[in-house]
Amino acid sequence: MGIRYVFNSMLPVDALRGLCQRYRLSSRATPKYNWEQRPGKVFLSEALLLMGLMLTACTSAPTRPTEVTSAVGAQWSQMTASELTSTGAPMKGAMYWPRLARNPSWWGEYERGELTDEQVRADLQQMKRELNINTVRVFLFYDHEYRAWGQLGFTDGKGTFNDARLQTVSRFIDLAGAEGLDVVPTLFMEMETLEHGGFDWTTLETNYGYHEAYARWVTRMLAAKANVHGVNLKNEPDGFGAWADPEVAGRILTWMGRLKQVIKDEAPHLGVYVNSAAFDNTFKKFEGAPVGHQSIYDLSDALFFNSYLWADNGFWPYAVPATIYRYISDHNIARKPMVLSELGWPSYNDDSGMIVPGMQWDLPLGLRPTTPSTPEMQKRAVEESVYWAEKYGFSGLIAWAAYDHVPGAYRNPFGLIDGSGRASAAAAVFAQAFTNQYSSQGEAPVSLVDGQVTDGKINGLNGTTPLPAGVNLDAGGSYASQPLRYANPVSLAVKFRQPRTPTHDGVAVGITSAATTPKVIQLRREEHTKVWRLFINNSETARSRPDAGLGTAPVHVRIELANRAVTFQVNGSALTLYSVKNGGRYSLTLTAGEVTAQWRLTAAASTAAVELLEARAHGTAGTRYSP
Repeated sequence: MGIRYVFNSMLPVDALRGLCQRYRLSSRATPKYNWEQRPGKVFLSEALLLMGLMLTACTSAPTRPTEVTSAVGAQWSQMTASELTSTGAPMKGAMYWPRLARNPSWWGEYERGELTDEQVRADLQQMKRELNINTVRVFLFYDHEYRAWGQLGFTDGKGTFNDARLQTVSRFIDLAGAEGLDVVPTLFMEMETLEHGGFDWTTLETNYGYHEAYARWVTRMLAAKANVHGVNLKNEPDGFGAWADPEVAGRILTWMGRLKQVIKDEAPHLGVYVNSAAFDNTFKKFEGAPVGHQSIYDLSDALFFNSYLWADNGFWPYAVPATIYRYISDHNIARKPMVLSELGWPSYNDDSGMIVPGMQWDLPLGLRPTTPSTPEMQKRAVEESVYWAEKYGFSGLIAWAAYDHVPGAYRNPFGLIDGSGRASAAAAVFAQAFTNQYSSQGEAPVSLVDGQVTDGKINGLNGTTPLPAGVNLDAGGSYASQPLRYANPVSLAVKFRQPRTPTHDGVAVGITSAATTPKVIQLRREEHTKVWRLFINNSETARSRPDAGLGTAPVHVRIELANRAVTFQVNGSALTLYSVKNGGRYSLTLTAGEVTAQWRLTAAASTAAVELLEARAHGTAGTRYSP
């Protein structure tokens, strides 16, 4: 039985809210595990396990490397996008802990043989197969195990190091390399600055010699690995409110700058990355740090940042991929490779652990609008991230995470593969990123946010709406997407809902060619007669027979472009149309020039409001969707 990371709080709710406010900047992105928050009660089995861990001897004698201090202020050239991976392809990765690990800090289990090479290899093969990745990211936990459990993991934080642990990491990197996977290790996780839940930044200076010795010890091993091209020096250094205090931020940047020089001394070819917790902290400069290290952006060889924000639910207004990624791109004046180093969304709620008031998920009922944790919302979140990362020319995406974490950890399950080894719908979306191909499910993302609206709202662009990445159209409102990159043959699908049944004319859904003289194809709903009417360039050409009515349930409309033929489906059934001229069966064909056209998705609301919920492109699985 693994240790249950449950927060049995002795603090009142107001104190917890205060704690949340202290690290609001971090909570905007995603505080992950804080293993320092130990349970107030420990079960007997857990106590026995802890005792066993403390009594377990290291498998080799610890060593104490020589402490060396480096100068501060050096500057380094940035990496190119092709240098991020072994193949020169965009970095596509996932955060990894083994599927069968009992503890997110899993290296001890692997070192002791409780996790085997065969199990890890099977994970790596599945991740490559299901997620189509070329990179895995792993956390190295510095002195966490020693402080938490009294067991020497990587180091005791006082200059003693466990060579067996380093050999274990080396073995993992070699296993990944044998599977054609690069590794990006995060060097400093769960540091002593967070001891007892506090924020003791003085250890950045008082323990710096130990930090440097540790960095050299790890880097010397990494330098010889052909499938390690860079290291993540520190995960989310701006978290826990650090960037709200210029003095603290300057000290952290100075500390990271010194360690970057150490890493470059040992391995000049390795990139050094620093990822921000809040995207807008990436570029903030602090004069307390030396020139060249005054921002995360300046210090990192590539632009790494974390963001889980994909729907404007009121937590952080207007912060969605369309706006965040443009902000990142516009501020990237040195044109560094851009990598979204953490993305994702929970697939369900795990209420067995800590819920912090004020977070962007698990919000108390009535606090503010929320986006639910469901497999469908996880898929939508990944679709939005992939769509906008590709649109803004990102050089990398790293999913949080490959596998669901251990039960009882306070963070909800973000894994693209669940604990039983079953890949989610979001996994197929992530696998499709950077390929210009339809996913294994024959889908490709279309972002409704990438469009314009009149008399309505696009979630995250011009106001918070109840629709994650959706569009609210008022009566008389209209919507048009940007030209889509999906070439004929393709099916373009829209899911919508009418909150109330119109008394007369209802929704209109269609496509318009992106040409000087556009071709406008539109299905208009006449709700009082319960028929669909087909308009070509605003002239009615055909009608359906009456149906049972749409009501207020979600409706799926699919427009299929199969070379010159255009057909329609409603809720999975073919829509049969009849000519308004002669009453015969009607078929719509495109001209030769229109077959190669780019198309926009369009929608309109007539006498009642309409909610556009989502849109997707469909094609043959694995085939290219654009030249």
